[in-house]
Amino acid sequence: VGEKGNILKSTNNGATWQLKNYNENYYLIAVKFYNQNIGNAVGWPGIILRTTNGGENWYNIDHGIKYTAQFTDIDIRGGIGFIVGDSVKIIHTSDYGITWAEADTNYWNFRAPLYKIQILDSLNIVAIGDAISTSTNGGITFYSGYGTYYSPTKGLDLITLDSGFVCGYKGIGRLDTLFPYNNSNIT
Repeated sequence: VGEKGNILKSTNNGATWQLKNYNENYYLIAVKFYNQNIGNAVGWPGIILRTTNGGENWYNIDHGIKYTAQFTDIDIRGGIGFIVGDSVKIIHTSDYGITWAEADTNYWNFRAPLYKIQILDSLNIVAIGDAISTSTNGGITFYSGYGTYYSPTKGLDLITLDSGFVCGYKGIGRLDTLFPYNNSNIT
């Protein structure tokens, strides 16, 4: 995915690519698939695209959420999906990306843009950016921690609840224990 709404598809392990989507009105940043046929792509300005035929055709999802900035990442597990963005929103789906709704982030410290999200299991979800936001109840509510030494954090790869890596403008860090979150967990 990329600028001008480009979505490229390969069916031969990346040897060749075919253009499947083009639109000068948006910029795509991330793409994930639920299975070999159903997937979503996200980007600017608050765009969510969906495919149901393995990426051959894409259409815009009218998600109904007032959002003019960019969605920066999407993660999917089963029929559940979460999207984060730079306008302090986390949105979710439970029907393979057909409908989307805002997650509960209405607490005192949720003011930071988020750039990556990862679903670890049916209960634990982590979003990172200028802060770390976690859910331990399957995304019903998210709680925010403070930023890290590496903030803004742009990369996230958690192996388990107790082990993973983040990277940002100041390098790569290791998360030894993320739940419950506090700044002493980043080394």
